[in-house]
Formats: sequence, C-alpha cells, structure tokens
Amino acid sequence: MTSPSLELQGLLVQTLKADAAVNALVSGAVYDRIPKDAPMPYIQIGATDETPLDASCFVYSEHTVQLDVFSREFGQVECKRITDAIKRALHYADLSLNDNSIGDVRVDSIRYLTDPDGVTTHGIVNIKTIVEER
Repeated sequence: MTSPSLELQGLLVQTLKADAAVNALVSGAVYDRIPKDAPMPYIQIGATDETPLDASCFVYSEHTVQLDVFSREFGQVECKRITDAIKRALHYADLSLNDNSIGDVRVDSIRYLTDPDGVTTHGIVNIKTIVEER
C-alpha cells in the first residue's frame, strides 16, 4: 500500500507538470527539494499536514499541502500568474489516486510575501483534500 501523503504529493506534482498553463510559466520546475542553482521561477512542495479522520468503517485523513512559488521578477505579477495557474489546475479538479481514494481538491488560501532577501516574491498556495486509505 502506498502512503496517502506520498501518493497525493506525486499526483500534485504530476498534475502541475502536465498542466500547459503552469508549465508555460515555470518550465516544469516543480520540486520537492530545490536543486542547487535552480533558476526561478519554480514551485516547491512545502509543508504538509495530515489529520486522521477515522470512522468506524473507513480510514480517512485530511491533507493540507503548501505549494510555494518563488519568483525574482520585479513585483508580484509573475508570482500571481503562477499561483493563479496553480489554482486553475487544481481547484476542484477531477483527480484520482491509484492506491487510495481522493475527495475534492480545493485551494484553501493563497498568500503573497517578500522573502527576507528583499528580492524574492513568495506565493503560498494551500491545498486541502480528504483521502480515504484503501
């Protein structure tokens, strides 16, 4: 059996890399761990949370996945274009897992900030979904 969290992460990466609008903006740069000297912009799988929601007959968990967008283009325009493309690719998308069952995927929030270097724009897209372990 595949870990629900690991399978969900793989699905999100695969979906983002396959989406034409996302790919046009980040050239397939969707990472779990950012390679040294990776050019910006890119998307990184950030913090994830898994909360058990066990029922008497089923094993469910709510998953929150943070997708971090990093851009060095002046201002927030590029970052906002990328987060918007992520939202269009994932929000209530018809997605499925191979080993587990996934509920609706939704974009729960989007946030923008300037990183401590004073140059990098950082977008944070929080995704939520329920996964049933099979």
